[in-house]
Amino acid sequence: LGVLACGAERVTDRMFMAAAAALAELSPARTNAAAPLLPPLDEIRGVSRAIALATAMQAISDGVAPVAADEDVEHAIQSLMWAPRY
Repeated sequence: LGVLACGAERVTDRMFMAAAAALAELSPARTNAAAPLLPPLDEIRGVSRAIALATAMQAISDGVAPVAADEDVEHAIQSLMWAPRY
């Protein structure tokens, strides 16, 4: 999602690390050792948005995506997200 939103021409190792760090920041286990490692599934949209933003910003920092304002990247991420509606 972050790669598509920022138009990155490739994925760097630092982008993978930024995605992993963003996920780690949202881990319930950070505040409770008995809690699950991964965030609950009902938070998937927010987690996906946070990981995408971290990935896109790292791509811009690494010079593999066009430089954009934070608001532009956030808007692009939001516009690419979909909601399952049945």
